[in-house]
Amino acid sequence: MQVLSRCFVALCPPLKGREFVGRTDYAKLPTGGRDGKGEGMALVKACKTSDLKPGGAIRVNHKPPIAVYRLNDGFYATDDTCTHAEASLAAGDVDLEECAVECPYHGSFFDIKTGHVLSLPASRPLKTYPVKIVDDEVFVEVG
Repeated sequence: MQVLSRCFVALCPPLKGREFVGRTDYAKLPTGGRDGKGEGMALVKACKTSDLKPGGAIRVNHKPPIAVYRLNDGFYATDDTCTHAEASLAAGDVDLEECAVECPYHGSFFDIKTGHVLSLPASRPLKTYPVKIVDDEVFVEVG
């Protein structure tokens, strides 16, 4: 019975209020690169800093979808889709001590900071994205 209920969860994992539908606001903000000229880059507005507590995650509807996590030392972003199966990692459990997220479908763990796979069945790493905080807003660099 436990296996059957786990399979059901795998088919229909709840997002637990973590999804922001239609939040695809773009901004051109200065980056202040090495040369100090501050070239602009495309940033996607993810949420307000107060929207996520440490251990929280949200899904940003972008192509590809992006998961934004809040760890004890700041905000991080990765691809939202598990590289093993089509699962939303924003719906998974975040381990603050290990800085990892567990895929809700088959239990693969990924390092949130690097995207590296920490456990099977996934074998390919996640893409990571730089995160910028501007005036209490969380932005993800996509370009």
